[in-house]
Amino acid sequence: MQIPKWMVAIIAGMVAVVIVCGYVTAQQAAAHQSSPGFTQAWILPGSSDSTTVSVQIGIQNQEQMTMIYTVDIQENGVKNTPLSYIILVNNTTWTYTAHFPRTGSSINIIANIYRADQPNTVYRTVNLTING
Repeated sequence: MQIPKWMVAIIAGMVAVVIVCGYVTAQQAAAHQSSPGFTQAWILPGSSDSTTVSVQIGIQNQEQMTMIYTVDIQENGVKNTPLSYIILVNNTTWTYTAHFPRTGSSINIIANIYRADQPNTVYRTVNLTING
C-alpha cells in the first residue's frame, strides 16, 4: 500500500513545524537564561612611606541588581570604624584607600564585606599582610 503524496506532505510539514518550534524555544531559553550574580572584592597594597602604609580595598557588584554593602576593616585583629551603606548599582566598582601607621612589624589587614540584607553574615573576606 502506498501512502498518498498529500499525506507525506502533511507529515513532512508537521515535522518541520516541530523542528522550527524546538529551535525557537531553545534560542529564547538560551537568551533569557539567568546566571547567578556575584560580588568581587580585593585588597591591594598602596603607596607607603616611612610612617604610613596604605591599602586599596575594592568591591565590584555583578549581582545583576543594586546592592548595599558594609565593609569592616581590621588591623592586626583590631576593628576600625566600619564603612556603611556602600550603594553599588550592577556592574559598578567602589574603591577605598585606607591608611595605617607603620609600626616596624608586619601589619595584617582584613576587610570583611557584608550585604545589607544579611548584616550578620560575612559575604566576602580579603586580607593582606604587609611587612614592616
